[in-house]
Amino acid sequence: MDDDLRSAPSGIVIEALCREDGKNSLIRVYPDRIEWIKEESISSLPRPKSQPPVIPLRTVTSVRARKDGPLFSKLVLRTGEATLSFRMYSPQAVQMRDVIAGLVAAEPPEVAVAVGGPATVGPAVAAPNADELRQLEELRDEGLLSPEQFEAAKAQLGSG
Repeated sequence: MDDDLRSAPSGIVIEALCREDGKNSLIRVYPDRIEWIKEESISSLPRPKSQPPVIPLRTVTSVRARKDGPLFSKLVLRTGEATLSFRMYSPQAVQMRDVIAGLVAAEPPEVAVAVGGPATVGPAVAAPNADELRQLEELRDEGLLSPEQFEAAKAQLGSG
């Protein structure tokens, strides 16, 4: 097993093992980024260690945990450029989703905002009910709300 998978550096908020393409990998979440550390196969030729792929938290647009069998779930991360999914035990996927969603909500993404002239960069401003709507969508996508329940709850958000 790779040394990166055995020794964890400090500053990690949460980490979990996942399995992709027949290989183990490790997802480490820091306050500002997510690192995806892939284990090299035994048949791989020795080569210098490279930096793990890094996903800045400010680029994450959504995070979901979707069932993938009786024991596993897929943690699905969407960024402006890609969609990544990681298969892990369901309780880990749900915990990882909650932690990442909390970190993303605490640090709004940087977006270009035009204010009477050239665009400036500043924090995104969300609609008051955006978080509640996102949570309802997650519950619907996970099968915990029927389409009718989702529409009723969404209508209630609009009137509140």
